[in-house]
Amino acid sequence: MDHRSSSASGQARKAARELVLTADRGDENDGWMLSYLDLLTLLLVLFVLLLAMRGVIPEKDPTITPSPTAASGTAVVMVSPLTLAAIPRRSPVQTVPVNATGVLPWLAASPAAPTPWQMLPAATPVEKTLLPRRPARVDVQAALAVMIPLMDRIAPTDEAPASSSEVMAMDHRLTGIEGVQVTRERERTILRIEDRLLFPSADVDISGQGSVLLDRLLPALRDFNGEISVEGHTDSRTISTDRFPSNWELSAGRATAVLRYLSRNGIKASQLRAIGYGPTRPLAANNTETGRAQNRRVELVLSPAATRSTTP
Repeated sequence: MDHRSSSASGQARKAARELVLTADRGDENDGWMLSYLDLLTLLLVLFVLLLAMRGVIPEKDPTITPSPTAASGTAVVMVSPLTLAAIPRRSPVQTVPVNATGVLPWLAASPAAPTPWQMLPAATPVEKTLLPRRPARVDVQAALAVMIPLMDRIAPTDEAPASSSEVMAMDHRLTGIEGVQVTRERERTILRIEDRLLFPSADVDISGQGSVLLDRLLPALRDFNGEISVEGHTDSRTISTDRFPSNWELSAGRATAVLRYLSRNGIKASQLRAIGYGPTRPLAANNTETGRAQNRRVELVLSPAATRSTTP
């Protein structure tokens, strides 16, 4: 009897366990329904919100005509050119109207936004303020120390200085003389004469032909009140004689000979000076006979009286 009762109670307990396990499995199989219902609820809420937003957005402005591009379904952004000077600093970002009829028809109706130039304030002209410059300090004593020696070196003259117009007039008078090349260098006039027209070879005595040439220059030189610098030049070939140990002596002797001729024929000694440059200032290369002939020359440099000085 006891055995039967214990067997019945065991079967009852086994049936109860199976019922509990069956209920648990049923709960696990029905769990996906909750997630599905939540998703449907969210979609329903979203649909209700979209319907509510459609009622808030005003109707489309009848004055706005959609462009062909917008009608075809392409979003068109209208942007007007702006200037950098007219854009205010730290201004809020303005939205640009977008006609998106082809993308979302219910979003196409929007109020007309103001044009960019209506939203931007007028540019204010900027006034430039010039700051006063501080005057430069000049050391008067140092300036006088430099200028006084220069003023002492200026040669006194009683004649009126030769102006630029007088120099140009003299250029015109001297241009037609054969054998004399007239050139201009700033305010100076340079009369260039080849040595063969004035001197025999390797000599400083003026030839007869040279005297005739200088006589043709004398009328214009007498009317000139500026400085006349007689400059002698040679080529690079060396010379070594008892009278002329080098080209320095030859160039200086020829310049001095022309200076003395001018002084004897009416040119004031206060206007004259002689310089010998030797071969140091060539006009052409000394590797050809033509170049050496151009370098052997005597130049008369005429300078206005305002630039005259007693030192070369």
